[in-house]
Amino acid sequence: MLHVLNRTRSLCMVALVTVVAAASMGCPKEEKKPEATAAAASTTAAKPAASPAAEKASAAPAASSAEKKKPVAKKAPVDKVAPQAKKEVPSEWEQRDHTAKGFAFWVPKGVKETQASEDGIDVYMAQLPAPHDKVGVFVMAFKGADKKLPELTTITEKLIKNVDKGDDYKVIKTEPINDNYEVLEIQYKDKDGKLNHVKALLALDVTDRYILIAGGEGELKDSEETVDTILANFEMYASGLGE
Repeated sequence: MLHVLNRTRSLCMVALVTVVAAASMGCPKEEKKPEATAAAASTTAAKPAASPAAEKASAAPAASSAEKKKPVAKKAPVDKVAPQAKKEVPSEWEQRDHTAKGFAFWVPKGVKETQASEDGIDVYMAQLPAPHDKVGVFVMAFKGADKKLPELTTITEKLIKNVDKGDDYKVIKTEPINDNYEVLEIQYKDKDGKLNHVKALLALDVTDRYILIAGGEGELKDSEETVDTILANFEMYASGLGE
């Protein structure tokens, strides 16, 4: 995904918005049919005469709305949840904590980075410094309660093909972590015909969805430790703090 940094923000965001919008097509929300209630069915029926006991009960003052409604207990804050056993973060790395969007991750100091936001899609892009300079990082956060891991897999493919002009796209390994996380290992050829080898972390929060892609040109074996450290230390707020 290193080529993404060389594209203008506006061009990149237009492509991303198009990808997410296209992924939403053809998935109409299921409409709930109204159900006839017993109360509605009984409106035409004659009401029986009230008994003296019932009349006496109806004379009693009605409970106030404050008495009827019980206070809803607030949920205690939930700790951040990492996708898998954390790898030790090197001392020269820095955290990128996007609290408003409900996620955080770590990158080496000195990264070349940019951020953009449009139509509810937030994007972070970075090229790491030496000796990790073969690794690019791409993070996308957006709302999508209807999108599960299979949909995020499709969006990831469209991202690489549309934004990074990826060709000969292959998912060579899928690693389910739990119900909320999955890691894809992907190879493809970029617009210059060079082999790219990346890993993509797919993450589900309450209504927020995250895709983190890390890797770059050449075989992954030379930079896999760096890529795994980034993915393993990704955190999201399981309490759904992302607004």
